[in-house]
Amino acid sequence: MSYPMKGIDVSSWQTGMDIAAVCLKNGLEFAICKATEGTYLVDGMCDRFISELIRTKRLWGFYHFARNTDPVKEAEFFYRNTKNYFGHGIPVLDIEDSSIPDWSAYAKKWADYIHTVSGIWPMIYTNAGSCWRFSDNDVFKNCALWVAGYPYPYKYWSDSVLKEFDYSIYPWATATAWQFTGTGDIYGYTGNVDLDYAWLDSDSWMRIATGGKSEPVPPAKDSLFLTACKVISGLYGNGDARKEKLAANGYDYEQVQKLVTKMIEDYS
Repeated sequence: MSYPMKGIDVSSWQTGMDIAAVCLKNGLEFAICKATEGTYLVDGMCDRFISELIRTKRLWGFYHFARNTDPVKEAEFFYRNTKNYFGHGIPVLDIEDSSIPDWSAYAKKWADYIHTVSGIWPMIYTNAGSCWRFSDNDVFKNCALWVAGYPYPYKYWSDSVLKEFDYSIYPWATATAWQFTGTGDIYGYTGNVDLDYAWLDSDSWMRIATGGKSEPVPPAKDSLFLTACKVISGLYGNGDARKEKLAANGYDYEQVQKLVTKMIEDYS
């Protein structure tokens, strides 16, 4: 299994997609499928997608699209229609409806209900510019974060995409998954698709799905030499900004800077 894992999220907007073929042709390890919305809609493609993901041994999740009604009633509706999924895939609350006045309060009531009836904490999906709205209760302590942030209209997964993840996700310390475009162009399907990365492996995915708390798998660090090359190319900025960014990524500033100086002297 590659790292980070590549995936998509889908709904009835992708009716007609052969999700098993798409996963195979694009080397995908997971998909997250829309299950319900509000207290009135069950997505017509959810069961079909998930059945194919199970058959082809892909990891999967299932999400509820929040609307501005009673969050407990919406959680009840979600659980009633998806309870057989629990313990097998990751449940997700997708909260992006701007008419919901207090996203944090909504998410807490919804997540607490789901945890009470299932013993599992859901993942929270929100956009990068709204993470701060969840800082006034314990949602961020219990629930993993799936963040949406579109740095550029990328159409496919690549190392270049991963270098673009530079969002403030406070109060979360780390993101577990990242939706980086809503206009993906992939093999085996004609039409736009949301594309995602997940900083998980199969074990940590299943720990979340079965009720454990799982921190994202830490990314492998660049070698000292490669880090120095990136500093020289300007990717870490200058002065205090460079020092702070190196420290945030787990590097010893003095050690890196010493090698940078030597490399510049050797090649000048």
